Amino acid sequence: MRFNDFTEKNYRRLIRLAKTKWQFIDITRYKQDGTVCFWRHDVDLSLKRAYRISSIEAQENVFSTYFLNLHSRFYNLLESDSLKLVFKIIDLGHQIGLHFDMNYFTHLNRKNGSLDSNIKKEKKFLKNILDIKLNGVSFHNPDDSILTSKADVVCGMVNTYGPYFRKHYAYCSDSNGYWRHRHLEDVLLNNKSKNIHILTHPGWWMPTARSPKKRVKRCINGRAKDVYQQYLKNLRLSKRKNIG
Repeated sequence: MRFNDFTEKNYRRLIRLAKTKWQFIDITRYKQDGTVCFWRHDVDLSLKRAYRISSIEAQENVFSTYFLNLHSRFYNLLESDSLKLVFKIIDLGHQIGLHFDMNYFTHLNRKNGSLDSNIKKEKKFLKNILDIKLNGVSFHNPDDSILTSKADVVCGMVNTYGPYFRKHYAYCSDSNGYWRHRHLEDVLLNNKSKNIHILTHPGWWMPTARSPKKRVKRCINGRAKDVYQQYLKNLRLSKRKNIG
């Protein structure tokens, strides 16, 4: 595998390569005429990485959409530090969408609502804590029912797996830390499609090259370090001892 692909330096290079041919659009303009690029991020592993990637994009004067998962085990949107990072991403000019995890409701040992009702609940919650309009939804680990969906709009949000995207956009994804379908650089250099839909996950893009396993561990260890530092800070503020 080409681990060197997933560095900040190469990310900037790929952005510049995409800009030479495609116009970057937000999700509300997905039916826009022209040669367009819809670049999205499903934030699974790290809000810190998301903010770093969003900063690179802003420096290159392009803007994308960051889809946030309310049930991520890697970050908590109710934490003040997490919200600060999200607001920084918004302030750079990027949009926020809902990254909806269907399995969360499937695994609950209680009566579940319909898919639409659960999406609406999460949309309302995320909209309220961020005080923004949500224009798009992406599905975490989508099953066949999502991948073959006939709905371009779900609960008032554009569906990134809807039929219009499938029909009119060439698709490329870095899911699981490698190019699962086509290599992005090959798509950007050789693709003849008018429109491209690129999915990246910020947690995979690091300052230096690493294997996917090491990239995940870096996110986990970074999260653990932040939690411990917050604990130490709280002890200092309350003038209590850190015994042991």
